[in-house]
Amino acid sequence: MSRALDANLKRLLQDETSKDVYDAISHELSQTYSHYIDIELLPRGYELESQNTYFLKEEYRLAIPKVCLVQAFVVARQLLMSHLNKPGRICTRDVRKATSVILLVDSEHLTAANTRKRLLLQQTRAAGEKRTELDREAYFVNSLLSSHLHRHTKSPVLWGHKHWLLRQYIEAQLPVNLTQDFDKVIYVAAERHPKNYYAWTYARDLVASRAKVDADCGAEQEEELVNTATKWCRLHHNDISGWSFLLHLALGFPRHAQNTFSQTARLVQTYSWRGESVWHFLRNLVLVPALRENQETRQAFVDLWHSVRQDVRDVQSLDAKVLDRALAWTEIPGISGDVSADSGMEMISR
Repeated sequence: MSRALDANLKRLLQDETSKDVYDAISHELSQTYSHYIDIELLPRGYELESQNTYFLKEEYRLAIPKVCLVQAFVVARQLLMSHLNKPGRICTRDVRKATSVILLVDSEHLTAANTRKRLLLQQTRAAGEKRTELDREAYFVNSLLSSHLHRHTKSPVLWGHKHWLLRQYIEAQLPVNLTQDFDKVIYVAAERHPKNYYAWTYARDLVASRAKVDADCGAEQEEELVNTATKWCRLHHNDISGWSFLLHLALGFPRHAQNTFSQTARLVQTYSWRGESVWHFLRNLVLVPALRENQETRQAFVDLWHSVRQDVRDVQSLDAKVLDRALAWTEIPGISGDVSADSGMEMISR
């Protein structure tokens, strides 16, 4: 994609209003609401009603024209470079505002992300003030990760920054709201950018660290995590990354493995799901230690396989290959020869 600027954009960047645009956008990005800011970029050529209006706003929702964002970026970059060349020349608040605009434009701007890390580390505050600073940073990062910004929802730099923030909470022995992190950030980002490896990797890290950041961590929370993850996978049954995370939970919380299998098997049979994502999950789930020696579960898998496979007539089709690979992977005695499709259907009907 060409990075050349047309004449109109060059003229706008040289306009004296660029500083006003930057001030308005950076101020808005520093606000906090009861909900994370939901940011969306308006297409090029979109004209705002008022000459002195640089974005559209409705409660926590923010829509910014791309041209205005580019104008703000130019000013923000100048401020960041001034700070890097001569630290202390620009106050911390202004540097934070500048980097927020830069990260909104370029989610992979590692220098801006690292600058924000240094600002947090340099501030030696009491426990209460440190919590406030970390919460404010987490709010901004979560807003970017959960907004309608395709690149940001799967940005390795932003998710890496969120990993780093989690480490800061743990070191400071500060609690983290796991439910909110899953419901408002991880699941949202995973939905807006399917197969979101970085979101689910963070989810694994959060589950592994839950005892350190949540004093109420226990069986009830484990059940809630499994239930919400199962629900998300049901609604996005072609997303293999979500199913892989659910398999991770089944390995970590083995007492929920049987119920997870039963719920998923019922859905697969009801809707005749043949996708590779769900069958990759099932074929591995029946082999986890909690289910491997369970004869009832093994038989249920056999019945389910026959029920779905009998409707696939073309042996060369993708569906047939997916199902046959699932069969071969499990290597459960009786699937390939001892149990016929007819007998499998009889078991299901009973």
